[in-house]
Amino acid sequence: MRAKIPWEYADLIAKKWSDGLNPEEEQLLQQWVDASAENRILYERVVAGEKFADYQQKALEHDFQSAYEAFRLYAKTRRHHLWKRWGMVAAILIPFALGIGLYFQKDVSIPLSQSEEICPGKYQAVLTLADGSELFLSSSLGQDSLKQISAVVHSDTLIYEKSTEKLQAEFHKIEIPRGGEYMLKLADGTRVWLNAETELKYPVAFTGHQRKVYLKGEAYFEVVRDSLHPFVVATGEQEVTVLGTTFAIRAYAEEKEILTTLETGKVNVRVAAEELTLHPGQQSCFSAGHLTVETVNTSLYTAWHKGIFIFQNEFLEDILITLSRWYNIEVFYAQEDLKHLRFTGELLRYDRIQDFLNRLELLEKVRFTIKDRTVTVSAY
Repeated sequence: MRAKIPWEYADLIAKKWSDGLNPEEEQLLQQWVDASAENRILYERVVAGEKFADYQQKALEHDFQSAYEAFRLYAKTRRHHLWKRWGMVAAILIPFALGIGLYFQKDVSIPLSQSEEICPGKYQAVLTLADGSELFLSSSLGQDSLKQISAVVHSDTLIYEKSTEKLQAEFHKIEIPRGGEYMLKLADGTRVWLNAETELKYPVAFTGHQRKVYLKGEAYFEVVRDSLHPFVVATGEQEVTVLGTTFAIRAYAEEKEILTTLETGKVNVRVAAEELTLHPGQQSCFSAGHLTVETVNTSLYTAWHKGIFIFQNEFLEDILITLSRWYNIEVFYAQEDLKHLRFTGELLRYDRIQDFLNRLELLEKVRFTIKDRTVTVSAY
C-alpha cells in the first residue's frame, strides 16, 4: 500500500501536465500536496524547476499521454524493486514527454534538517529610564513597575499617557534586541513599530516647538498631526521632519545607506546642506554623503510592520541580513559570489525560516544547512 500512494499521485501530476485533470482529481492532488511539508516540497520542485516551462511546452508538442501510459505499464512490473530501493518519499515522477516520457526524481529529501529548529523572533524590549535603570518589557511585566513613568504595557505595546504637567522633558530609550520587535505609543499619540536591533530615544512628554526623537535601526511611524509642533526623526546626520504622516526609516549603523520611505502625507529630508521633500510612493536614500530620491513599491520597505517580509529581486545577502536580525541567526557563505544571487519571495514574520529557505532551494541555485544558529550557504 505504501508503494501505491505516490504512484497514484505521480499519475495525477502527469495528468496535470497535459491539462487532463478533472475537478475531483485536482482536489485529490491538492489534498496530497497539503498533507505534509515533504509532499509540498516534492511537488514544488516539479513546478518550480528552471526547466518546467520547457518540459511543459514539449508535453504539448508530443503525444505525451500515450508515452506516459506505456511507461506506466512497464513501471508496474518494476514497482516493487523501485520502491524497495528509493522509498516512498523519494518516488515522485516528473514527466519530460520526450519519447519514453518520464524522469525519476531520486534526490528529493528535505534539504534542511528538521532537528535544527530556528524559531522566529518575539515581542521583547529593554526600556532605559531617565535615571539609567532598566526594565525588560514583556507581557508578564507588572503594571506597578511603570507607575512612576506614567506608562502602561498593553500586550505588545508600551503606551505613554498624554500629560501637560511635565515642564522639563525626561528622555527614555527603548532597545529592541536581535530576534525581537515592539510597539510604542508616544505621549502625543504617535505610534511607532520597532524592528529587531533598533533603538529609539524619545521624551516622555513633548515640550517646546517640535517633537524630536532619535533612531538607530528600523522603525515605521504613524505620526499624529500637529501643525504647530512638527515631528522630527534624527538618524545620525539625517533629519526627517513631518506634520502628520506614515513612513518608514531604515538606518542601521552597519549599513551604508539610510532609507526613508513615505506611504502617506509629506516629509522633509535634510542632510547638512542638502534637502528634499518626499511625496507618497517615494523613497530617499542617503549614501556616501549624498541624498537621492526615487519612486518605489513602498510595501517592499514597510510590510514588515504588518507581519510580512517581501523581497523582490533582492541580493541573497540583503535578504539574509534582514532575516538574521529577526530569527537571530548567523550566516556563512561557502563562496562570496553566492551573496550576489537575486531572489524574489515572501515570508510571514512568524513562519519557519526553514520553509522559506527550502523554497529558495527549489530554484536549484543554492543549498542551506543549519547547525546551531548558523546558516551555511553553498552552491547547489
